[in-house]
Amino acid sequence: MAPPTELLAEFQNAQPVQEVLAGSTLDGDGTLTGQVYRLLRGLIVALRLLPNQFLSEKDVAAGMDVSKTPVREAFIRLAEDGIVRIVPKSGTYVAPIDPDRAREGLFIWASLESSCAWQAAQTSGMDDASRLRTLLARSERCLAAGDRDGYHAVNEDFHAALFEMADLPDAKKLIDAARFEIDRVINLHRHFPPDLRLFHTDHADLVNAVVRHDADGARAAMRRHMGRFEDLLDGLCPEGDLWELFTFLNRKRPGTRKAKVILPT
Repeated sequence: MAPPTELLAEFQNAQPVQEVLAGSTLDGDGTLTGQVYRLLRGLIVALRLLPNQFLSEKDVAAGMDVSKTPVREAFIRLAEDGIVRIVPKSGTYVAPIDPDRAREGLFIWASLESSCAWQAAQTSGMDDASRLRTLLARSERCLAAGDRDGYHAVNEDFHAALFEMADLPDAKKLIDAARFEIDRVINLHRHFPPDLRLFHTDHADLVNAVVRHDADGARAAMRRHMGRFEDLLDGLCPEGDLWELFTFLNRKRPGTRKAKVILPT
């Protein structure tokens, strides 16, 4: 499916970094370097900062009203995580979207989520069941109102609740790290949105299994649920609905320094 002309126009030129940062604020949690890292990572995941876009230390520091030191340190952390690429004698660029990395991240995510569901079903109590049913009802109301953003917010709360029930906080940290690339793909799909009711049905099946303490059933329901994200990644194949938009986004961006970034083949 070819993306609409107006959508290609939206991504034709990267919005200047200082304009992107104008409405953003640091979260105040932890070191300044960590705050800069999280803000830039979030903007890259949300496609506010585009693949291969040049990032100037000076512009980022000015946009966040911080010195260049925490920005430089955040760039190094982002590069270590594969979120940006630091090209010698050229500068720092947002990493292009990498389908292989997205699939690897999804494998980690799906494996941990399935194990979490299995564990949660064994340890859940009445309060846990009530919490999951409340979240399920909230997501149902979002679907009825056509509130996709609200649904996604509740979805994050739903999965976080499962990890709390399973008492696996470190696993959640691993998933957060693995999700970077798949989350960029998910954000691409806002232009070709999937049927969220299928995801909601998966959640309902999962809640029923957890309430029954059916660990194997909970794991199977989560595996079905995570399989839908595999379908989203298929959109990056040459025959997929995201292929043209994906290749358009991953091109070298005009109006920046000459990038020596190698695009994924």
